[in-house]
Amino acid sequence: MARHRIKKYSRRRSSSPYKRRGVPIIVSVIAFVLLSFLVSVFVGIMLGRKAEKIVPNQPLDLGRADYESNGKTVSAVESYYFPLGASPYDYVNQDINDLSVLVSHKDGTLDYYFEIAERFNSSNNGSRSFATLCTDAKDAGARVCAYIYIRWLECEDKYERELLRAYEIALVNEIARSGADDILLLGISVNENNISEIEKFVAEAAEASESTPLGVAVNLETVALLKEENYLAARVRSACDYLALDLTHLTVADGAGGGKLESILAEYRYYIKSYPMRILFSREESKLYIPALELGVEDLQIVTE
Repeated sequence: MARHRIKKYSRRRSSSPYKRRGVPIIVSVIAFVLLSFLVSVFVGIMLGRKAEKIVPNQPLDLGRADYESNGKTVSAVESYYFPLGASPYDYVNQDINDLSVLVSHKDGTLDYYFEIAERFNSSNNGSRSFATLCTDAKDAGARVCAYIYIRWLECEDKYERELLRAYEIALVNEIARSGADDILLLGISVNENNISEIEKFVAEAAEASESTPLGVAVNLETVALLKEENYLAARVRSACDYLALDLTHLTVADGAGGGKLESILAEYRYYIKSYPMRILFSREESKLYIPALELGVEDLQIVTE
């Protein structure tokens, strides 16, 4: 009977048990590495998103130089709320040199004494002389940025309306002659129906302010019309020395990184730079000036009612 010859290596297994056990280990290591990579990528993305939320405000190049308007020098200010009875010297000692001074409230009440109010027998006249405040401010090395709320537009009786209109122009003149460095008119709501009489009033007020720059506060809606080639804001600007963009409706929360303040300043940057415009914040939300400065605003004022 023929014998089958056994080959030399026929009884060897194709692979050792050690090799078979090594395969799952290698697969596990690879899976672990891949999982670690994916986790690190995910964590990186989440940290990146979190970092985006706390990125400091990026400057928008909103600075400006002083300029001439109708023979007057209009300067950029950092004008902070100056309450009645405060001392200009205390402010200057804190490196605050621009004082935002409320002269006439929305109801017509005056915080300071004015001769024009005395002649009108006004019971709303203040007791502290505004002229004295201006003198003290200059002695301390500070500037007085006065602002008043205009009321004549609200009068329905045409005779009272004309009387109040004349009084407010005379008040602007006395503010200027008392030594104010800057005068801002608030409370003027511009529309297509009243733009002509507002232009005329603002032009007369600017003339009455003599060598003191006179500005007018305008809201976002009025400035937005410029995009539609409706030039109400431009017409007001042509009658005065500067415009102020009224952002007194914003809150401190709106000024957080990437917030509403940055969005508005970015959207209206062209007009803020072109006109140029001062930025107004409310006293209650005055800390908005911090992110505003970080965003590049160099002309701002804090006002109250």
